[in-house]
Amino acid sequence: MPILCFSLKLVLGRITVILSFFPWVGFGFLDLDSQPWAFLCCILYLLACYKSIKLPENFFLIISVMLAGIFFSLLNTRDVGSFFTLRSVYNYLSVGFFFLGFYDYIIRFGFPYKILLTANYIWLIGAVVEFFNPAFIAYFAPVRTSFERGLTSFAPEPTFYAIFVFFSAWLLLSFSAYEVKKHAKFYVASIFCVFFVSKSSTVILYLILAYATYLILKILRSELDRDFFNSILLFFCAAMVFFISSKYVENSRVFNIAYVILDSGVVNLFSSDASAGERLDAITHSVTGSAKNFFLPAGLDGFSSVIGSKIMSWIGDFFHQLGLFGLLFVLLIFINLWDGTLRNLLEIFLLFIILLSAVPLAFPLVPMLLSVFFYKRRIKKHFVMRCV
Repeated sequence: MPILCFSLKLVLGRITVILSFFPWVGFGFLDLDSQPWAFLCCILYLLACYKSIKLPENFFLIISVMLAGIFFSLLNTRDVGSFFTLRSVYNYLSVGFFFLGFYDYIIRFGFPYKILLTANYIWLIGAVVEFFNPAFIAYFAPVRTSFERGLTSFAPEPTFYAIFVFFSAWLLLSFSAYEVKKHAKFYVASIFCVFFVSKSSTVILYLILAYATYLILKILRSELDRDFFNSILLFFCAAMVFFISSKYVENSRVFNIAYVILDSGVVNLFSSDASAGERLDAITHSVTGSAKNFFLPAGLDGFSSVIGSKIMSWIGDFFHQLGLFGLLFVLLIFINLWDGTLRNLLEIFLLFIILLSAVPLAFPLVPMLLSVFFYKRRIKKHFVMRCV
């Protein structure tokens, strides 16, 4: 019987992780961007482990703040039974369940290296298949963009594919203590997918911010070593390849945006590019709108009734709809992430900036990354306690 229980936990855990790496795959059953299958399986996994669930530090406090925010926001919601309201409740609950489920899975079974690597290569194969037969991929996930903007693989749009690739690489880097050499080919393939497969300008900006964070860390630590200068050389070589290849790619949105930035600056980009302007407006309105509302919960359908669309910001969603409770939730998460080191502080700052952008709230890899950070802090704390 114990063997059967152990096997059930392992099977449900692995299925949850696998489905989480394909969050938009629905096989045509539901015409939604994010699919609920990983969430449902995560609930089953936690039910199978309910007698011995491993809890992250201060988990009950963090989740209680979020649940209180949902409750008070529902009181200010115009239509409690609307699709927007139900989707918002699901999105928030998915953050909590995935965070707890992944944390327990990592402690119980270890980090899913093979699943992560295999899933990413399947995504790349999906992009290749899409290039030759877009209709085939449309069977697995709804595609809401034109082919010219970039390949989507199993995501609704190129940016979501690139976001998946970016967070997958960050997961692997973070858990392996930023040891690049062991999985160097995977990281090169990830960068290639962002630049030339998905062609996502948003995630290219993520990569630039990540690289800038790395340089700042090296400079603050006075580690101007061989790796530092090699990284600068590689960056300039990659930039040269990027711009030289632009001559052979007509009407590429990535290159057009790059030229607008170089010619007119970043500020003018948001006025000349409709998509970039829309994303910036969604971010600023969600954050500033919350401040103007004195951080009172705006209701779970408030943003959609004003703007006419969903909030395109992970942090902005918490700030705008949950108000003060959302602000406290985010603060508690980031406070509990810090392990006292400079690298971790810069890592948290980078995550905060990225989560301000158009990262979907129901995207499972965000709580998975949070669980990895909490796990690393737990290991470090236990190590320090043993040494004292």
